[in-house]
Amino acid sequence: IPDGRPKSGRVWKVKKTVRTSAHCRKGVLSHLAKTFDERQAIRQKLALVKEVEKEMLENRKERKREIRQRTADKHKRRMENEYKNSEYQVLRPEKLKTMSKKQLRAVRKTSMNQNGQIELVNPWSGRASASDSKKQRK
Repeated sequence: IPDGRPKSGRVWKVKKTVRTSAHCRKGVLSHLAKTFDERQAIRQKLALVKEVEKEMLENRKERKREIRQRTADKHKRRMENEYKNSEYQVLRPEKLKTMSKKQLRAVRKTSMNQNGQIELVNPWSGRASASDSKKQRK
């Protein structure tokens, strides 16, 4: 009888050639099948693979660190340029009290930092602006 396509249509199934009971199973003493030198070689390969993997992880972390640093620098530059390019007018505190919320959102407060540079500050607290304070907390 020739072996053709299975009637069930399951063509991926492989026809058994050896009984399951005849298969060699790994026993308790299967580790003795390999010599000491072979086991040492396997251990060295695994150690090498782990070392390479660790190196790859370090590279990835370093890349991410650099990207984060570049993003922070870019944000800082953008804020400085925004301040340099801005036009401003001095507001009296009484006028702030009469402003609507929508108008208050457009208000930016400046202050002099320890280095003598003028920077934008959150007008509702004594700290730096909200985006800067988040970065300082990390």
